[in-house]
Amino acid sequence: MAPAASSASTAQYQPYVASSTTSGFGPAFSICNLANEAGTISAQSLHTALMVLLQSNFAAVSTTAQWIEALRSGSPLPKSNLVQSALDGRSAVALA
Repeated sequence: MAPAASSASTAQYQPYVASSTTSGFGPAFSICNLANEAGTISAQSLHTALMVLLQSNFAAVSTTAQWIEALRSGSPLPKSNLVQSALDGRSAVALA
């Protein structure tokens, strides 16, 4: 179930939950920069970190278009796992 919104532009910035196994977070899920005793993180870095973490073990992260296509085709979205994500992360950091 998508969130009620007054316009299409605001709908993309609201989190929604479609079922117990499907949830989505628009770009504004991490709209604010955070700072506290543990450190500081920009909204963009927070959003990226959360999406990478979710994809690594907890969820399949996709664009809206990919999600709609998966629904239409009945195919599951690709989902990673923590071990593969850690191996890919090690390689990606070593190349940077």
